[in-house]
Amino acid sequence: MLINLPAVPLYGEPYSTELDDEAWYGQQAEITDDMGEYCRVRMEYGYQSCIRRRYLADAQYQNTPAMVTFPFGDVRREPDIKSALLLTLPRGAKVEPLSEDNGWTGIRLIDGREGYICSRAVTTQKTASLSRHELRKNIVETAMDYLGVPYRWGGRTPVGVDCSGLCHSAYLINGIAIYRNAAIQPEYPVRSIPFADAGAGDLLYFPGHMAMYLGEGRFIHASASEGKVCIGSFDKYSPDYRQDLAESFIWAGSVF
Repeated sequence: MLINLPAVPLYGEPYSTELDDEAWYGQQAEITDDMGEYCRVRMEYGYQSCIRRRYLADAQYQNTPAMVTFPFGDVRREPDIKSALLLTLPRGAKVEPLSEDNGWTGIRLIDGREGYICSRAVTTQKTASLSRHELRKNIVETAMDYLGVPYRWGGRTPVGVDCSGLCHSAYLINGIAIYRNAAIQPEYPVRSIPFADAGAGDLLYFPGHMAMYLGEGRFIHASASEGKVCIGSFDKYSPDYRQDLAESFIWAGSVF
């Protein structure tokens, strides 16, 4: 099954009003329990949650999908910026590429319609060929693209993210599925490491919170108290110093 809208809410329980996560267009979801209006699903990144059944399409890709890497990508009917807008997709959404046409990528949408998206807005780049240094750099740059995005509990799009949504998205867009919430789980690739060993792109964990380390005591995080994605620091002489986080730090985590 594929997610059939740009971004759809996931809930911990059916009929809950508390946002648990957000799924992106074109992501795969395996139904583990069909309850009628709602389904329990296992997302392609392993997270289990509940979704309204109507947000799932019984479809599959015929070609390897491309991923939207701009904050938002407009799908046009023709390869022309003035052409009719079919759909606007958030970063992380997946589309099936068909062709290239003078800076535009022809795509097939889940409902069968065909359109075009700016080629610079999508990528089929594989991370397996990247060095650790390049992958760390890409993960940090992806996270930094969310600076200033509003804080949203359970959010995982450029409209709004929470702390784990920010970190999870930055990794997933770069081909690595870490646990969706602010914890280290044994079935995911993140392992705990001493803070002294942490490098750019590694993860920082606090009670109920997580951040991404930038190096030199600085980190990026989606802060509920600040209301947005911002930079923090462990350096008490920095204007970005977060004493509460410096004093409650638990451990660092790394996939490298």
